[in-house]
Amino acid sequence: MGAGFKIYAMLSFLKYLFRKNDNLRPDLDKAEVRRLEKALNRWVEEKRYRDCCIDREEIALQLNTSRAFLNIYFTQVLKVDFNTWRTRLRIEDAKKALIDHRELPINLVGEMVGFSDRSNFHRQFTKIVGCSPRQWRDSTENCSH
Repeated sequence: MGAGFKIYAMLSFLKYLFRKNDNLRPDLDKAEVRRLEKALNRWVEEKRYRDCCIDREEIALQLNTSRAFLNIYFTQVLKVDFNTWRTRLRIEDAKKALIDHRELPINLVGEMVGFSDRSNFHRQFTKIVGCSPRQWRDSTENCSH
């Protein structure tokens, strides 16, 4: 699956959730939600989730919203906290990089996608994917992508 399709699928899912959640809190303005979704899409396309040294306040500024609205959006619309969402993006990015850049050491791939700590990368990867990064890379060795 290409990155464009994944982004399209994510946006389609977000739109489904938004329609499903028409009874959102009154202070969650629909126009603001749509604007944030577009900004998040750009943020993901630009792979800004890879920046490990940025806090949520700075991310909110990049998205031209407040930290409070960002938190409300993730908890009410996506039903997941921001850090979990960002970690999943990083792991999906790492899965692709482990295949596309087999020459890179696994720890470097973790750093490249935004993990500042080697053990956290391995722990999160194993938790989400169900195997270690090495096992993932080895299991896809003969696959064409």
